[in-house]
Amino acid sequence: MAAGLHPREMVKLLLQGVAPPRPLLLPIVFSLGAKIENLPLAAFLGNPTKICSALRQIRGYLRTDGVSCYFDPYLEAEMLGAQVRRGSDGTAEISWSGDAANGAVLDGLASVEGAMHSSRVAVAVDVIGRMKTMLRDEPLLMAGVTGPLTLAARLTRRNPEGPLQVQDLRPHAVELSNGVFAGLARRFAEAGANAIIIQEDVEPLFSEDTRTAWIMEIESACNVIRFYEALPVLLLNNDCWLSDDFLWMLRHRWNCVVSPLMKENDAARANLHGGSTIGVALAPSLFSADAAARVGARPWLLETLQTIQPAVITTAGDVPLTVDVKLLASTLGMASRP
Repeated sequence: MAAGLHPREMVKLLLQGVAPPRPLLLPIVFSLGAKIENLPLAAFLGNPTKICSALRQIRGYLRTDGVSCYFDPYLEAEMLGAQVRRGSDGTAEISWSGDAANGAVLDGLASVEGAMHSSRVAVAVDVIGRMKTMLRDEPLLMAGVTGPLTLAARLTRRNPEGPLQVQDLRPHAVELSNGVFAGLARRFAEAGANAIIIQEDVEPLFSEDTRTAWIMEIESACNVIRFYEALPVLLLNNDCWLSDDFLWMLRHRWNCVVSPLMKENDAARANLHGGSTIGVALAPSLFSADAAARVGARPWLLETLQTIQPAVITTAGDVPLTVDVKLLASTLGMASRP
């Protein structure tokens, strides 16, 4: 296999279970476009023309294997009826109009079918279609969906940053989250996305039954994504995914590329082995101004990538608006070397 394979050819290899000659470089760089277009993030998210303009500029500068067509971790909550207040730094606060105690299912939520007709979904699909025409066969077109555990936690107002007792989630919240997750992944793949990033941010505490159910939902959606010849990537944005309790999960025969969060001095990375189903998600701190002063950051990154030999290199969610763009470009360029 030639080292110069087109990213779409590399996706075909991964879908066949064959590791590519080098990692696919698929960082999530989306909300930075609001800064480029000098727009508040909320306005940027609803403007497909501005999004496409920013994405072309980002693509011209970074030259990665993929373009982040649409990534909003609060899209699904907003589709279902939440009010999302977005800060200038990219943070957000979610509030619900329904009345329910913490852990209960809110009243007045949209149905799965109703959520799929959200105007924001239409914007995301429009962007994918436009970028498909504008960039033709150049980079991969990427889109992000929130994982079912993370969405169910938000629907029941559980703290997504703390441990989540998965068996305590209400069945209706789980069912609704699964439906929205699978439906949105299908919409994006149908629209022409070549890679769907599934983002799970919560720290789950599974029982055997809930763990099996979660894996089945993830893999069912991944089968749909693969049907459209798109690459599913499961992004695990929490430290717990590399604990001893979860290492078995990474050894599971996945039908997607599983990419756990990687930070400096993660001893667990030595237990990971590359191939067609293991990727890495780089911590945002690697692209901050402070990271430039840490002499050990880059040697650590190179050592990690050489040890694991991942199929995909992505980022732990969207890179922050405060990112040092020059450092981002140079770090990604270094990481992409075969």
